[in-house]
Amino acid sequence: MKTRGRGRPRAPPPLRRGLRRLSAPAPRGAAALARPRGRHLRERRPRGRPPGLGRVRRRDRRAPRRPGRPLAAEARAKGEAGEALAPELRRLGRLDPGLVHSADLHRLRARRWELEAPIRIAVLHHPVSPLPTITDVAPYAGLINAGAVKDALFDRRFALVLHGHQHAQWLGEERWPGHAAGDHTLRIAAAPSLGSREVAEQHGYNEVLILREGDRHEVEVRTYTRSGDTWSRGPASLGPFAVE
Repeated sequence: MKTRGRGRPRAPPPLRRGLRRLSAPAPRGAAALARPRGRHLRERRPRGRPPGLGRVRRRDRRAPRRPGRPLAAEARAKGEAGEALAPELRRLGRLDPGLVHSADLHRLRARRWELEAPIRIAVLHHPVSPLPTITDVAPYAGLINAGAVKDALFDRRFALVLHGHQHAQWLGEERWPGHAAGDHTLRIAAAPSLGSREVAEQHGYNEVLILREGDRHEVEVRTYTRSGDTWSRGPASLGPFAVE
């Protein structure tokens, strides 16, 4: 290295003022936003997601497990609770009430059936009257609003009601003296089981005959029962009766 004077090395030139600014603290606030230099002001976002949408974490809605309670003890407690409720569930399972909604009864009363259907037959599942042939072991075996249903049927002068539910054959007639419909008779036909090993009653069915001559209509209900492999006509019947 070449030296001058006393042999000392030449001193480096002084740093310029522009280089000294690199060590100054970075500007803050509005001054920093006004200097879009480099990549520091670009928005960083995850790949494959729209801007402004961060990572979404699923919230675990499961209830936290109680500390110190093993799964076996929890299952055993549930089993004991189920055994304790079993008698009550069996009792509630025997409750089989029937109900005709008030909206249906309103539509039944509002329609002019006599102009559209000269023969009016109602078909229900639950009985509208108690059957004398079997004992009602189940509470609420019939309609819980049977009175309101029959009142609407009398009002619109229905000729016949067909129902089942109790798997017993039975025929009946009802009259309500003093009713607004006048002297009207409502016939009821309960259908037996056609074929089942789960019932103790005799198998059978009902036959409904509709007879017409001009503008006059008649209805007849015949009963049939099964004895072995043969079917025979039963002694009970309704009609033939004229439809008013």
